Amino acid sequence: MIIMPRQQIFSAGVFAVPAVWRVQIPNDLIDLKDVILDRFMLVETTKDEANLVFVKDDCLASEAYRIVVSLSKITITYGDYRGAVWALSTVIALSRNGVIRQQTIVDHPDFPFRGYLLDISRDKLPSLVTLKELIDKLMLVKINHLQLYVEGFVLKLPSFPDLPYDDPLTLPEFLDLQEYAKKRGIDLAPNINTFGHMTKWLALERYRDLAESPEGFFLEGYPFPPSTLNPLDERSQTLAKAICMDLLSVSKSPFFNLNGDEPFELGAGKSKTACQNESRGKIYLRHMRPLIEAVKQKARPMIFGDVIRNEPEAITGLPDGTVVIDWGYDRDYDFSLLSQKLQGKHDFILAPGTSSWNSFIGRFKDMKSSIDNARTNALNYGAIGLLLTDWGDFSHPQPLVVSYPAIA
Repeated sequence: MIIMPRQQIFSAGVFAVPAVWRVQIPNDLIDLKDVILDRFMLVETTKDEANLVFVKDDCLASEAYRIVVSLSKITITYGDYRGAVWALSTVIALSRNGVIRQQTIVDHPDFPFRGYLLDISRDKLPSLVTLKELIDKLMLVKINHLQLYVEGFVLKLPSFPDLPYDDPLTLPEFLDLQEYAKKRGIDLAPNINTFGHMTKWLALERYRDLAESPEGFFLEGYPFPPSTLNPLDERSQTLAKAICMDLLSVSKSPFFNLNGDEPFELGAGKSKTACQNESRGKIYLRHMRPLIEAVKQKARPMIFGDVIRNEPEAITGLPDGTVVIDWGYDRDYDFSLLSQKLQGKHDFILAPGTSSWNSFIGRFKDMKSSIDNARTNALNYGAIGLLLTDWGDFSHPQPLVVSYPAIA
C-alpha cells in the first residue's frame, strides 16, 4: 500500500526493480543503511553508478521529499533525515510489483506530529521482536511518533528494584527500541501514568495510604480498588517524580507523556473538601504541576486533557510548554470544544482510537469516524497532530493485526 502523496505525475516507461540495488548513501544518512538492508539487498557505490541516489536539499521543509523515477535510477531529494525515510518508505511500497512506472512524486505531511500509542500494561506485554515489527510497519505509513503506555509494573525502574515485576521491559531494552525507532524516523517517547491508573502501586502495603479513596470507588455501578493518588499528600508527588526521573534519565525523546488521565476518585475522597473550596481543576494542578515542571527540565511534558476539559480554568494554570492531548473515541465526540479553549494558549494533539479494545475484531465505524473527526478538527483548530490510541482494557483480547486498518 502506498500512502497517497500530494503530487504524483506519471510518464511513459518503467524502472525495473533490481535484485541488488546500487545505492549511494550520504554521510548524514548513514543510519539509513540498516533500514534499507531490512528491505533490499544492496551494494554501496558512487552517485554516478547508483540506481538509488539520495540528494540533500536544505530548501525542502521538514519531512518533505521528492522522488524522480527514471528508466535507470531513482533519485530521492530530501531536506532532513525523516524526509529521506519517508521517501524510502514510498519506494518500498512502489517496488513490490517488480517494476515502477516513471514518475515524479512530491510530498510533505499535514501535521508535524503523527503518533501511535500502544497499551503494553494491561494483560499483554509484546515481545521486543513484535515491537520492532510494529515500528517497521509504522515507518511504512509515515507515523513519526510512538508511545508505549505504562501503568503498574511492566517497566523495570532502577529506583524501585523490589516491585513485583513479571518479565518487564527494562530500560536498556527501551533504549534499544528507541534507537531502532529513531533510525526509522520515529520518536519513541516515554509514557507512564502518574496520578490515576495507579491501582497496582496502591495495592502494595507501602503505598496504600497514598490513595485518594483507600476504600475504592464505584464506576458505572461496579466496584473498583483504589486507583488515584491523594493530590494533597506531598509524598504522592515525590513518588510520581521518582517514577518519571528513572525513565527521563535515559530517554532521548523531546517528549514525555505524564498521562494524568482518569483520576476517578479525585474530589470524592481525601481531597473532597479542597475540591469543593477551590475547584477540582486547581487540585488536579496541585498534583500535576510539580511533575510537569520537573519533566520540563529535559523534555516537553504531555498530559491527557479529560480533567481540564471539564475544568477550563485549569488551562491557564498549566505551565508553558505543556502539550495537551484531547482524547475521544466515540464516533460523535466533539473535538472542537477543548480545541477552541486551547487555541493560542497551549499546543495540543487530538487523540482518536483504534476502537479495537474490548473486542475481538474491533469496531470499524467507531474507529473510522473518530479518526476522520479528529483529523478534520486538528486541521480546523491548529493542532500539532494526532495520536492514535490503542488500549488493552479488560484482558486485551484483540490481536495487534486488528489495529492495522486504523494505523493505516
